Parts: sequence; C-alpha cells; structure tokens
Amino acid sequence: MQIIINQKKNINNKNQQQYQKKQLTLEEFSHYLDQKQSQDPQQVTEYSHQIIKYLQSIESNYLPAQYLVNVIRASIVDWVIEVSDFFKLKCETIHIAINIYDRFIAQRKDIKTLDQPIHQIIGGTALFMAAKYEEIYPPSLGDFARRMNFKKQDMVNIEGKIISKIGFTLTSPTSLKFMEAYSQFQALSEQQNNLARFLLQLGLHDPQLYNQKPSLIASASILTVKKMKNMELTNFWEEDMIQLTGYQQSELENVANVLFNLLLQIQNSQGSAVYIKFNTAQFQNVSQCIQANFQE
Repeated sequence: MQIIINQKKNINNKNQQQYQKKQLTLEEFSHYLDQKQSQDPQQVTEYSHQIIKYLQSIESNYLPAQYLVNVIRASIVDWVIEVSDFFKLKCETIHIAINIYDRFIAQRKDIKTLDQPIHQIIGGTALFMAAKYEEIYPPSLGDFARRMNFKKQDMVNIEGKIISKIGFTLTSPTSLKFMEAYSQFQALSEQQNNLARFLLQLGLHDPQLYNQKPSLIASASILTVKKMKNMELTNFWEEDMIQLTGYQQSELENVANVLFNLLLQIQNSQGSAVYIKFNTAQFQNVSQCIQANFQE
C-alpha cells in the first residue's frame, strides 16, 4: 500500500505554502510519524504498534453485557453530548462516559423498570466521572449538579455505586482512540478526521452498534469516510490496513452502512445535540457535509 502524506514547504521566502505529495510504505510512514511526533513525549510513537495491539487484545473486556436497549438510552446519549458541549469537554470524555453508563446499566437487575430520571442521573454522573479522569480541568461536582439539576449528594451516592459495580475501571479502549490511531496511517485530512469523529458520536446512539468492538467501529468509520471521498473505487481497505486493524473490508461493510445511514438520518434531526456540536467551526461544520467533496 502507498500512503500519501502532505508536507509543507516554503516558496520564495514568502508566507505562501504548498503541499508536496510523497508516497511511503507503512513501515516508512511509521518512521515518519516517529520523527514528526518525537517532540511530544506523550505520543510515545516508538510504542504505537504495541499500544494498538494491546488495546485490541483487551477491548472485549470492556464491552457491556447485553441488555434491553431502548429509546431511553438514545435520548441519554444525546443529553450527555449536550451537557458535555456546554462544558466544552473532549470527545473522548463522551465516549468514556457512555461506556461507564452502559457497563453499569448492564449489571442492573432492574433495568426494565428504570425510568428516565434514573437513567439521567446515572448518565450525568458517568459524565462527571469521565471528566475527572480525562479532562485537565474538569468542571466541579457543583457545576455538574447545577447544570443537570441534580443534588450533589445524589450524584456522590450514584458515583459510589457505579465505581464499585464496574470494578474501578473508568477507562476503556474507545472507538475514538482507535480511529485516531488508525487514521494516522491513512493520512486523513482534518476535515475527514472530524467527519469520522462525527460518525463515531452518531454511532453511540445506535443499538446495532451497542455491543460491537470499538476497533471495528473505528475501522468502519474510516472506511465510510474513504468511500465518501471517492465512491467510484471498490477496494478502499489495503493490505497494510488489514494487518494494522485485523479486519478485512468485507467485515466492516455492515457497520459502515449503519454509520452512513445514521449520517443520512441525522439530516432530518438537525436539532439533536450531536448535529449541533459538529455544525460548528471547531469541527468544520461536518454535520452539513454529506455531499461535500473531501479533497485537500
């Protein structure tokens, strides 16, 4: 597989820039990433492949057990996104929060009798817990309680129950983490990355994806973005991506179709929190980009 990356260079000592395309193998591109990110010790690029393989090996441990997924869950996901957007939380915080919520709810024997307010305080507390774990400056308990109209002590009580039930494991390999790791080897543009992030947050709502592996959903999001860029191609998933992700293109098609259908459906739900979130300059208004041409 040949991977295309964009390299900036100065022209005639002016501020103008142009992009020079250079084709690299997966091994060469990995070395390029190591050099590019070597100034950021948090990237630990020398261990990138080992980290990906490790996350792939443990992701099944963090899938919630099967439970009755209904319209309440979809509304809770959208509400959690709305609250997180108010506090300007990271996309990763949302994914962690929904995973905490799902794993806790799945262990409740009274799942079928829980009403909307109970789901809300569980979802809101899960977001509070995820923010404390993921954010550098998380909102305080009081901030969350005021915004969500909960009592602080009620949130503290629920937090204790959640943390005990899920075995004190707040984080998990999320589809967003996998997507961001895989996308480096596809040299996606920032707009394409934002579209993939949008697809993954849409996927949090859908019961068809509830118990799918995050690595599979992440791979399918990249496949969907690549298809939208050039619908005339048939082979979008080259051998190196098969080796990196462990998935054949045929294994991703069903989930990719689900994600693309969610993208079509959201055009009729422009008041939803996830649509509004990604219809901003920060995310390049990708929720409106279904017909866009994702060329550089």
